[in-house]
Amino acid sequence: MAEALCARQIDCMASVATEYGREVMRQQEHLVIREGRMGEPEMEELMRTGTFLAVVDATHPYAVEVTEHIKESAKDQSSLFKAQPEHGSGA
Repeated sequence: MAEALCARQIDCMASVATEYGREVMRQQEHLVIREGRMGEPEMEELMRTGTFLAVVDATHPYAVEVTEHIKESAKDQSSLFKAQPEHGSGA
């Protein structure tokens, strides 16, 4: 998803939990990679202080807790659109 946005010259941030996640993301123009696990308070702070137009949950289908944190964090940011690919779709 990040690659598709970057190809269209759209600035984006990909948040990865681990160093391995950073390694598999291809660094490219228009992409900021944020490494480190975040709980709900950290997500809320990032969404509140960042200049985001959208939040897309592209987590693993079994990452239920992370998805809940994203939903709760985005809920308080009325200017953000929260999108989530259908779990199990392979998207």
